[in-house]
Amino acid sequence: MNGLLSFADPPADDAMTAAAANVPVAVAAPSGDDAWCQRVAASERARVQESGFDAATLDRMTVRSYQQCRTLSASK
Repeated sequence: MNGLLSFADPPADDAMTAAAANVPVAVAAPSGDDAWCQRVAASERARVQESGFDAATLDRMTVRSYQQCRTLSASK
């Protein structure tokens, strides 16, 4: 269960990592929800910053939070 709730990247072999790096990422078009999603991501970052994560992990978590917000906003 901890693995499901963790923001840590799971261990991966080099072939899988290389394959994932070559997958194109779809970028949602900017909308009115963009500023709101930026505030959501910044709020999440501030909340988890107290947990002692390193800067790279915080950056990944912030990007994921923003992407999740944009995905959920697009599905309305």
